[in-house]
Amino acid sequence: MTRKDYQLIADVIKATAANRPTDPQGWTPTLQALALNLSVELQKDNPRFKPEYFLKACGNKNNNIKSNKHLL
Repeated sequence: MTRKDYQLIADVIKATAANRPTDPQGWTPTLQALALNLSVELQKDNPRFKPEYFLKACGNKNNNIKSNKHLL
């Protein structure tokens, strides 16, 4: 996969979160789990993949989930 593909995935997650008016950050537990799980799999696909950049591009504003390195 390319950076363009990763950006497309992040954009979809971010747009989904933006459509969640009931949560101030838009980050439901399901979206958070989706972004984290995807970042684990994408890092397996590309060892140079940076989960923290991906999560930020997804719209993550929660400093508690900066990275998923503990999941690897």
